Amino acid sequence: MQKIQYDTLDVENQLKKGEAQIIYQSVRSLIIRLKSGILLKVFSPQILGNPAIYKFTEERILTADTMRDSENINIPLDAVYAGNGFLGHTMNEVQGPNLFKYYFSLPMDKLSDLRYTTNLFLTANNIIIKNNKKGIIFPDLSMENFIVKENRSLEYIDFEGIQNNYIHSPSVSSNLGNEFDHYIPKYCDMNTFLYTDNLDKKSLILMYFNMILGLELQKTVTVYQRHGASVDEAIETMLNTIGLHDDSFAEKVSKVYNDNCNNEYITEDAIRISNNYQTKLIPQITSNGTQYQRKFIKR
Repeated sequence: MQKIQYDTLDVENQLKKGEAQIIYQSVRSLIIRLKSGILLKVFSPQILGNPAIYKFTEERILTADTMRDSENINIPLDAVYAGNGFLGHTMNEVQGPNLFKYYFSLPMDKLSDLRYTTNLFLTANNIIIKNNKKGIIFPDLSMENFIVKENRSLEYIDFEGIQNNYIHSPSVSSNLGNEFDHYIPKYCDMNTFLYTDNLDKKSLILMYFNMILGLELQKTVTVYQRHGASVDEAIETMLNTIGLHDDSFAEKVSKVYNDNCNNEYITEDAIRISNNYQTKLIPQITSNGTQYQRKFIKR
């Protein structure tokens, strides 16, 4: 990873002339689109002012070259410094909407086409699986972190949130649910305190429920449990409600809630379900306007 000086980028002059634009700002970072089209990400004093986080963030960027062979991840280009002080990095801009916005703005004929929507899910799913095989884990995996490019390919943009072999992720996974789940051997290697790929397998199942089934798995299971149902009963009821009957898939979903067995990828299940079923969107009038419930019908 090459180190370049902030002054050589001519940032302040470009901002004054309107040749560069600030396109994102948060308590953690600032992103500027430079005249060249390259993005500059500068971390905030909140990050750079904490010695432990500073060192950790700098190491993550300086070792980014080890991930050049990763699948569909937007990797930093150069590390940026002011003198000897680390500031941030440059990166390519990935054009397009995120997967969440793209998916839920699809026309009704596409949104109800199970094979079409499943292919979208599988594109994201396959990116995660290929990178898992290289030791890369995505603790903050979500539809929002994928960009849909012009050719409908996907690119993962949350580089800072990725765990790469021996480098921990600063992200605390919201997909794990309660705090205790972050420290069970199934999801966390107790020797290294690195996340295991069981986390990504769970996250992909949650994404499938959200995208394809139109259900929030964790929230709905919790509601059923409060009414005395077991996990298996809750899953069976959820799937029966939408007309989906697939015992192999239901068994894999159930494993997410069993701390003593590993989760599984659902690639084959997603393909099988899309071949065996078609979907119909049923309008539901709610206080938030018209929403659509999916019903699965055998082909």
